[in-house]
Amino acid sequence: MNQQQQQHVLQQPMEEVTKNISTSKDYGGYDYSFISSHEELHEFICPICRLVLRSPHLTDCCGACFCSTCIREHISLDNSCPLCKKEHYSVFIHRNIERSINRLQVKCPNNADGCVWVGPLVDVATHVDLNKGDCDFVRCLCPFCEEEFSLNTLYTHKTDECPRRPYSCKFCSFKSAYEDMPSHWPLCDGYPAPCPNDCGSMDMPRRDIPQHLEVCPRKIIECDFKFLGCDSTYPLSDARVHEESSAHFHMSLMGRMVRELMNREATPTGPTHEDLEGRLEEKDRELSLLREQVQVQGKELGELRSLVSTLEESQAKLAKDLQKVRSHVVTPPFHFTVYKFSELRSSGKQWFSSPFYTHPQGYRMCISLDCNGSDEGRGTHVSVYANLMRGEFDDELSWPFCGIVVIQLINQYGGGDKGGHIVHEIPFTPDVPLEISDRILDQELAESGLGVPQFVAHGQLQLDKYTNCGYLRNECLRFCVTSIRRN
Repeated sequence: MNQQQQQHVLQQPMEEVTKNISTSKDYGGYDYSFISSHEELHEFICPICRLVLRSPHLTDCCGACFCSTCIREHISLDNSCPLCKKEHYSVFIHRNIERSINRLQVKCPNNADGCVWVGPLVDVATHVDLNKGDCDFVRCLCPFCEEEFSLNTLYTHKTDECPRRPYSCKFCSFKSAYEDMPSHWPLCDGYPAPCPNDCGSMDMPRRDIPQHLEVCPRKIIECDFKFLGCDSTYPLSDARVHEESSAHFHMSLMGRMVRELMNREATPTGPTHEDLEGRLEEKDRELSLLREQVQVQGKELGELRSLVSTLEESQAKLAKDLQKVRSHVVTPPFHFTVYKFSELRSSGKQWFSSPFYTHPQGYRMCISLDCNGSDEGRGTHVSVYANLMRGEFDDELSWPFCGIVVIQLINQYGGGDKGGHIVHEIPFTPDVPLEISDRILDQELAESGLGVPQFVAHGQLQLDKYTNCGYLRNECLRFCVTSIRRN
């Protein structure tokens, strides 16, 4: 095929040539903005993808150059050459053309976003490398919200704008994502608040308000002479004004009380001697009746105490017998409900389930929760652990414990695939530290448990209306130990 024939083929539509060829982003030539003119780039254009050649390969049939991925994918679909249609031909890399292409001047791939860099094509990869390059407009993910930003805006976003950035309440020790703060501040006891009486005191910690109200200038108080008949009420700050302005009135009240007392003493109005003796005899009779009732009730109380003691002993024995029965017959699943989630999260207290056995006459365990997270989940996730406990059948079991505990967080709204439940497996493997998996001798609970510090993110607990999945409902979480597989 001569040069004129090749030029004619290049100018034809490539529908037949590119038929059934992949169009993925890793396929074809360089889709960059080149400084060179179209005429200068013409000899470097791939006939298949119509882009500047990437890893140019030359055919030995008609001498045409194609991108490495273009010609190889074409060969996988059609054995004939895309231009001259010869069926048996070879391709090999064209180093001279590749070197020429690498020297072409191109704009940064992020030019549309504002990067003004221009340089050889061969330097583009280094320029946009996130670790070694100097392009400030490279796209990268925020580690907190996983949204994409250019490198020159990422720092500002992470420190000042990201709603999921770690944030410590400056009024207390609470730590969480920034977007959780608006719901925390109405409950924060260190958050600045004004006086409820509008006395002008501002920005006092919420915890100090009760103490302030005791001395607040606008606290409403009663007059000290109320017992004499002054019913005035006024703010604490006006106490001196009231005392000075009402001094004459208070003196008149005191005078009236003195006159009444003097008149009462001058007029004998007390009971007679006979009246007092009659009252005394009546009180003696009442006292005798009360003593008799106390004796009867004391006897009945002793009998009731004896009965309660007997019932308590019976209940303790029944509880012990019931626990033994359960240890022999009860197997997973075990269901547990965690109440008052927000209170547990803010207090940092660890929650423990009631004990259970892995199988009849098996290992005794419980699960524990850190609602505000621990280790790498602190402040952002709920952490869940499986804990070994001292059990009744430990002498008959092999140690250390090896097995897999499967824990499920229940979707309380019933939506999503497979119910939307979150499931994690906790594997007690031979390389788990012995303080976690070995037998417990001198205490009730193992020193630490094995689990998942990032079991579920706090932001995932609330109801998602699109998936109908939600795990926190009425301040409760529901967990299920679905299975325990022993190795």
